[in-house]
Amino acid sequence: MLECLREWKLFDKLRSQPENLSEGEQQRLLLAAHLDSAQPIWLLDEADVHLDEAGFIELGKAVVKHRARGGLVIVVAHRHARWARIADREIDIGEPMPPQDYPSVWVEKGDEVGIPPEGALFAHNLKPVRAGDLILVRGANGSGKTTLLREWSASSGLPWLPTSPDRRLLGMTISEELNLQHPALFAQHLAGEEVQIPDAEAIQLQQSALRLDLGLSHLSMATPVHDLSTGERRRLSLLPLLMSRPQIMLLDEIDHGLDDLTLADLLEQLNARRKSGSAVVITSHSPDLIAWAKVSGGRVWNIEQGRLMEVSS
Repeated sequence: MLECLREWKLFDKLRSQPENLSEGEQQRLLLAAHLDSAQPIWLLDEADVHLDEAGFIELGKAVVKHRARGGLVIVVAHRHARWARIADREIDIGEPMPPQDYPSVWVEKGDEVGIPPEGALFAHNLKPVRAGDLILVRGANGSGKTTLLREWSASSGLPWLPTSPDRRLLGMTISEELNLQHPALFAQHLAGEEVQIPDAEAIQLQQSALRLDLGLSHLSMATPVHDLSTGERRRLSLLPLLMSRPQIMLLDEIDHGLDDLTLADLLEQLNARRKSGSAVVITSHSPDLIAWAKVSGGRVWNIEQGRLMEVSS
Protein backbone atom coordinates (compact mmCIF):
# COMPACT_ATOMS: atom_id res chain seq x y z
CA MET A 1 0.00 0.00 0.00
CA LEU A 2 2.86 2.39 0.80
CA GLU A 3 4.28 1.79 -2.67
CA CYS A 4 0.86 2.63 -4.17
CA LEU A 5 0.79 5.88 -2.22
CA ARG A 6 4.25 6.76 -3.53
CA GLU A 7 3.14 6.07 -7.12
CA TRP A 8 0.06 8.26 -6.68
CA LYS A 9 2.07 11.12 -5.12
CA LEU A 10 0.29 10.77 -1.75
CA PHE A 11 3.10 9.59 0.52
CA ASP A 12 3.47 13.03 2.10
CA LYS A 13 -0.30 13.03 2.88
CA LEU A 14 -0.21 9.95 5.16
CA ARG A 15 -1.14 11.97 8.26
CA SER A 16 -3.89 13.94 6.50
CA GLN A 17 -7.59 13.27 7.02
CA PRO A 18 -9.24 12.25 3.70
CA GLU A 19 -11.76 15.12 3.98
CA ASN A 20 -8.84 17.58 4.06
CA LEU A 21 -7.53 16.37 0.71
CA SER A 22 -8.51 18.05 -2.54
CA GLU A 23 -11.00 16.32 -4.85
CA GLY A 24 -8.11 15.24 -7.09
CA GLU A 25 -6.12 13.90 -4.15
CA GLN A 26 -9.17 12.00 -2.88
CA GLN A 27 -9.57 10.47 -6.35
CA ARG A 28 -5.91 9.39 -6.33
CA LEU A 29 -6.40 7.84 -2.88
CA LEU A 30 -9.43 5.86 -4.10
CA LEU A 31 -7.51 4.61 -7.11
CA ALA A 32 -4.49 3.63 -5.00
CA ALA A 33 -6.79 1.67 -2.68
CA HIS A 34 -8.93 -0.09 -5.29
CA LEU A 35 -6.77 -0.84 -8.33
CA ASP A 36 -5.89 -4.41 -7.33
CA SER A 37 -3.50 -6.23 -9.66
CA ALA A 38 -4.93 -9.57 -8.42
CA GLN A 39 -8.33 -8.75 -9.95
CA PRO A 40 -8.47 -9.83 -13.62
CA ILE A 41 -11.06 -7.19 -14.61
CA TRP A 42 -11.04 -3.51 -13.70
CA LEU A 43 -14.31 -1.57 -14.17
CA LEU A 44 -13.56 2.17 -14.11
CA ASP A 45 -16.49 4.60 -14.07
CA GLU A 46 -15.23 8.13 -14.84
CA ALA A 47 -12.01 7.22 -13.02
CA ASP A 48 -10.12 10.23 -14.35
CA VAL A 49 -12.47 12.91 -12.99
CA HIS A 50 -10.65 15.54 -10.90
CA LEU A 51 -7.25 14.26 -12.05
CA ASP A 52 -4.74 16.70 -13.46
CA GLU A 53 -2.52 15.59 -16.35
CA ALA A 54 0.09 14.12 -14.01
CA GLY A 55 -2.61 12.13 -12.20
CA PHE A 56 -4.00 10.78 -15.46
CA ILE A 57 -0.52 9.71 -16.54
CA GLU A 58 -0.23 7.64 -13.33
CA LEU A 59 -3.67 6.13 -13.99
CA GLY A 60 -2.68 5.38 -17.58
CA LYS A 61 0.51 3.65 -16.43
CA ALA A 62 -1.49 1.47 -14.02
CA VAL A 63 -3.94 0.53 -16.80
CA VAL A 64 -1.12 -0.32 -19.26
CA LYS A 65 0.62 -2.47 -16.63
CA HIS A 66 -2.60 -4.33 -15.86
CA ARG A 67 -3.19 -5.04 -19.55
CA ALA A 68 0.41 -6.29 -19.86
CA ARG A 69 -0.36 -8.78 -17.06
CA GLY A 70 -3.31 -10.07 -19.09
CA GLY A 71 -5.98 -8.06 -17.30
CA LEU A 72 -9.06 -6.53 -18.89
CA VAL A 73 -9.90 -2.87 -18.29
CA ILE A 74 -13.33 -1.41 -19.13
CA VAL A 75 -13.63 2.36 -18.84
CA VAL A 76 -16.81 4.47 -18.88
CA ALA A 77 -16.11 8.10 -19.78
CA HIS A 78 -18.10 11.06 -21.08
CA ARG A 79 -15.23 12.81 -22.84
CA HIS A 80 -12.73 10.23 -23.88
CA ALA A 81 -9.96 12.08 -25.70
CA ARG A 82 -7.55 11.17 -22.88
CA TRP A 83 -8.44 7.47 -23.04
CA ALA A 84 -8.14 7.32 -26.84
CA ARG A 85 -4.35 7.45 -26.39
CA ILE A 86 -4.25 4.02 -24.74
CA ALA A 87 -7.57 2.31 -25.52
CA ASP A 88 -7.69 -0.73 -27.82
CA ARG A 89 -11.37 -0.31 -28.65
CA GLU A 90 -13.97 2.44 -28.32
CA ILE A 91 -17.68 1.68 -28.02
CA ASP A 92 -20.43 4.32 -28.27
CA ILE A 93 -23.61 3.57 -26.31
CA GLY A 94 -26.67 5.04 -27.98
CA GLU A 95 -26.45 7.44 -30.90
CA PRO A 96 -22.84 8.48 -31.58
CA MET A 97 -22.37 12.23 -31.23
CA PRO A 98 -20.23 14.27 -33.64
CA PRO A 99 -17.29 16.22 -32.21
CA GLN A 100 -18.69 19.18 -30.30
CA ASP A 101 -17.46 22.74 -30.70
CA TYR A 102 -18.00 24.66 -27.48
CA PRO A 103 -19.85 27.94 -28.10
CA SER A 104 -17.53 30.91 -27.79
CA VAL A 105 -18.46 34.56 -27.53
CA TRP A 106 -16.49 37.77 -27.13
CA VAL A 107 -17.99 40.01 -24.43
CA GLU A 108 -17.16 43.67 -23.87
CA LYS A 109 -15.83 44.06 -20.31
CA GLY A 110 -17.60 46.38 -17.86
CA ASP A 111 -16.86 47.83 -14.44
CA GLU A 112 -14.68 46.17 -11.81
CA VAL A 113 -16.71 43.71 -9.72
CA GLY A 114 -14.16 42.04 -7.45
CA ILE A 115 -10.79 40.44 -6.88
CA PRO A 116 -9.68 37.23 -5.13
CA PRO A 117 -8.71 37.56 -1.46
CA GLU A 118 -5.03 37.66 -0.66
CA GLY A 119 -3.72 36.16 2.56
CA ALA A 120 -1.82 33.25 4.02
CA LEU A 121 -3.03 30.80 1.36
CA PHE A 122 -2.49 32.78 -1.83
CA ALA A 123 -0.42 35.73 -2.91
CA HIS A 124 -1.16 37.51 -6.18
CA ASN A 125 -0.84 40.73 -8.10
CA LEU A 126 -3.88 40.29 -10.34
CA LYS A 127 -5.92 42.90 -12.11
CA PRO A 128 -9.52 43.08 -10.82
CA VAL A 129 -12.30 41.01 -12.33
CA ARG A 130 -14.63 43.02 -14.54
CA ALA A 131 -18.26 42.52 -15.50
CA GLY A 132 -18.44 40.04 -18.40
CA ASP A 133 -15.02 38.55 -17.62
CA LEU A 134 -14.38 34.86 -18.16
CA ILE A 135 -11.58 33.45 -16.02
CA LEU A 136 -10.35 29.86 -16.03
CA VAL A 137 -8.27 28.81 -13.02
CA ARG A 138 -5.91 25.88 -13.46
CA GLY A 139 -3.43 24.14 -11.19
CA ALA A 140 -2.24 20.70 -10.15
CA ASN A 141 -4.24 18.49 -7.77
CA GLY A 142 -3.91 19.92 -4.27
CA SER A 143 -2.69 23.34 -5.45
CA GLY A 144 -5.75 25.02 -3.91
CA LYS A 145 -8.24 25.79 -6.69
CA THR A 146 -11.25 24.78 -4.58
CA THR A 147 -9.82 26.59 -1.55
CA LEU A 148 -9.51 29.75 -3.65
CA LEU A 149 -13.20 29.68 -4.60
CA ARG A 150 -14.32 28.80 -1.06
CA GLU A 151 -12.27 31.61 0.51
CA TRP A 152 -13.36 34.07 -2.17
CA SER A 153 -17.00 33.18 -1.52
CA ALA A 154 -16.57 33.54 2.25
CA SER A 155 -14.78 36.90 2.05
CA SER A 156 -17.16 38.58 -0.42
CA GLY A 157 -20.50 36.83 0.11
CA LEU A 158 -20.55 35.37 -3.41
CA PRO A 159 -22.29 32.01 -3.97
CA TRP A 160 -20.08 29.24 -5.31
CA LEU A 161 -20.70 25.79 -6.74
CA PRO A 162 -18.45 23.02 -5.40
CA THR A 163 -17.35 20.06 -7.51
CA SER A 164 -19.62 17.59 -5.72
CA PRO A 165 -23.27 18.43 -6.54
CA ASP A 166 -24.52 16.57 -3.46
CA ARG A 167 -23.15 19.34 -1.22
CA ARG A 168 -25.84 21.66 -2.63
CA LEU A 169 -28.82 19.27 -2.91
CA LEU A 170 -31.15 18.91 0.09
CA GLY A 171 -34.45 17.60 -1.28
CA MET A 172 -35.57 13.95 -1.42
CA THR A 173 -37.24 14.42 -4.83
CA ILE A 174 -36.75 16.89 -7.69
CA SER A 175 -39.98 18.65 -6.66
CA GLU A 176 -38.77 19.07 -3.07
CA GLU A 177 -35.36 20.23 -4.26
CA LEU A 178 -36.82 22.89 -6.55
CA ASN A 179 -39.04 24.19 -3.72
CA LEU A 180 -36.05 24.38 -1.37
CA GLN A 181 -33.97 26.33 -3.88
CA HIS A 182 -35.83 29.62 -3.36
CA PRO A 183 -37.47 31.08 -0.21
CA ALA A 184 -40.61 32.18 -2.09
CA LEU A 185 -41.11 28.71 -3.56
CA PHE A 186 -40.61 27.07 -0.18
CA ALA A 187 -43.15 29.48 1.36
CA GLN A 188 -45.59 28.66 -1.46
CA HIS A 189 -45.06 24.93 -0.85
CA LEU A 190 -45.87 25.35 2.85
CA ALA A 191 -48.86 27.61 2.21
CA GLY A 192 -50.52 25.29 -0.32
CA GLU A 193 -52.52 26.12 -3.43
CA GLU A 194 -55.16 28.19 -1.61
CA VAL A 195 -52.61 30.93 -0.80
CA GLN A 196 -50.61 32.76 -3.47
CA ILE A 197 -47.16 33.95 -2.37
CA PRO A 198 -46.03 37.10 -4.25
CA ASP A 199 -43.54 36.41 -7.08
CA ALA A 200 -43.70 32.63 -6.56
CA GLU A 201 -45.38 32.00 -9.93
CA ALA A 202 -42.88 34.18 -11.81
CA ILE A 203 -39.98 32.42 -10.08
CA GLN A 204 -41.45 29.02 -10.99
CA LEU A 205 -41.62 30.09 -14.64
CA GLN A 206 -37.95 31.18 -14.56
CA GLN A 207 -37.05 27.90 -12.91
CA SER A 208 -38.95 25.90 -15.55
CA ALA A 209 -37.21 27.77 -18.38
CA LEU A 210 -33.81 27.03 -16.86
CA ARG A 211 -34.71 23.37 -16.38
CA LEU A 212 -35.45 23.23 -20.10
CA ASP A 213 -32.16 24.97 -20.96
CA LEU A 214 -30.22 22.59 -18.69
CA GLY A 215 -31.84 19.47 -20.14
CA LEU A 216 -33.79 18.59 -16.98
CA SER A 217 -37.38 19.24 -18.06
CA HIS A 218 -37.99 15.63 -19.13
CA LEU A 219 -37.44 14.31 -15.60
CA SER A 220 -40.47 13.53 -13.45
CA MET A 221 -40.83 15.87 -10.48
CA ALA A 222 -41.31 12.77 -8.27
CA THR A 223 -37.89 11.37 -9.24
CA PRO A 224 -35.67 10.87 -6.15
CA VAL A 225 -32.57 13.06 -6.35
CA HIS A 226 -30.33 10.10 -5.51
CA ASP A 227 -31.62 8.31 -8.64
CA LEU A 228 -30.24 11.04 -10.92
CA SER A 229 -26.91 10.63 -12.68
CA THR A 230 -23.94 12.69 -11.52
CA GLY A 231 -24.38 15.01 -14.51
CA GLU A 232 -28.09 15.50 -13.79
CA ARG A 233 -27.42 16.27 -10.12
CA ARG A 234 -24.67 18.65 -11.24
CA ARG A 235 -27.08 20.61 -13.44
CA LEU A 236 -29.78 20.61 -10.75
CA SER A 237 -27.34 22.06 -8.22
CA LEU A 238 -26.38 24.79 -10.70
CA LEU A 239 -29.94 26.00 -11.18
CA PRO A 240 -30.21 28.27 -8.08
CA LEU A 241 -26.87 29.91 -8.90
CA LEU A 242 -28.12 30.77 -12.38
CA MET A 243 -31.35 32.09 -10.83
CA SER A 244 -29.54 34.38 -8.40
CA ARG A 245 -27.46 36.18 -11.08
CA PRO A 246 -24.48 37.13 -8.86
CA GLN A 247 -21.88 39.63 -10.06
CA ILE A 248 -19.29 36.83 -10.13
CA MET A 249 -20.16 33.16 -10.62
CA LEU A 250 -17.64 30.84 -8.92
CA LEU A 251 -17.79 27.35 -10.48
CA ASP A 252 -15.56 24.45 -9.41
CA GLU A 253 -14.88 21.94 -12.23
CA ILE A 254 -18.16 22.68 -13.97
CA ASP A 255 -17.51 19.98 -16.62
CA HIS A 256 -17.47 17.11 -14.10
CA GLY A 257 -20.02 14.44 -15.05
CA LEU A 258 -21.22 16.18 -18.23
CA ASP A 259 -21.05 14.88 -21.79
CA ASP A 260 -19.89 17.18 -24.59
CA LEU A 261 -23.37 18.17 -25.75
CA THR A 262 -24.63 18.97 -22.24
CA LEU A 263 -21.45 20.90 -21.46
CA ALA A 264 -21.85 22.92 -24.66
CA ASP A 265 -25.41 23.82 -23.63
CA LEU A 266 -24.18 24.85 -20.19
CA LEU A 267 -21.40 27.01 -21.65
CA GLU A 268 -24.05 28.73 -23.77
CA GLN A 269 -25.87 29.58 -20.52
CA LEU A 270 -22.65 31.01 -19.08
CA ASN A 271 -22.10 33.06 -22.24
CA ALA A 272 -25.59 34.54 -21.77
CA ARG A 273 -24.79 35.41 -18.15
CA ARG A 274 -21.58 37.15 -19.26
CA LYS A 275 -23.51 39.17 -21.83
CA SER A 276 -25.88 40.31 -19.08
CA GLY A 277 -22.95 41.51 -16.95
CA SER A 278 -21.92 38.60 -14.72
CA ALA A 279 -18.29 37.53 -14.54
CA VAL A 280 -17.61 33.79 -14.63
CA VAL A 281 -14.73 32.07 -12.82
CA ILE A 282 -14.23 28.35 -13.55
CA THR A 283 -11.65 25.89 -12.23
CA SER A 284 -10.75 23.06 -14.58
CA HIS A 285 -8.05 20.60 -15.67
CA SER A 286 -9.54 20.34 -19.16
CA PRO A 287 -7.33 21.53 -22.05
CA ASP A 288 -10.53 21.91 -24.11
CA LEU A 289 -12.03 24.35 -21.59
CA ILE A 290 -8.76 26.28 -21.39
CA ALA A 291 -8.80 26.62 -25.18
CA TRP A 292 -12.49 27.63 -25.05
CA ALA A 293 -11.74 30.32 -22.47
CA LYS A 294 -8.96 31.77 -24.62
CA VAL A 295 -11.01 31.94 -27.84
CA SER A 296 -13.82 33.54 -25.82
CA GLY A 297 -11.56 36.40 -24.79
CA GLY A 298 -11.12 34.93 -21.32
CA ARG A 299 -8.24 35.08 -18.89
CA VAL A 300 -6.29 32.10 -17.55
CA TRP A 301 -4.97 32.06 -13.98
CA ASN A 302 -2.52 29.48 -12.73
CA ILE A 303 -1.96 28.40 -9.10
CA GLU A 304 1.46 27.09 -8.21
CA GLN A 305 3.22 26.97 -4.83
CA GLY A 306 0.79 29.39 -3.20
CA ARG A 307 1.08 31.95 -5.96
CA LEU A 308 -1.84 32.95 -8.19
CA MET A 309 -0.70 34.39 -11.50
CA GLU A 310 -2.28 35.38 -14.80
CA VAL A 311 -1.00 33.41 -17.79
CA SER A 312 -0.45 35.32 -21.00
CA SER A 313 -2.44 34.00 -23.94
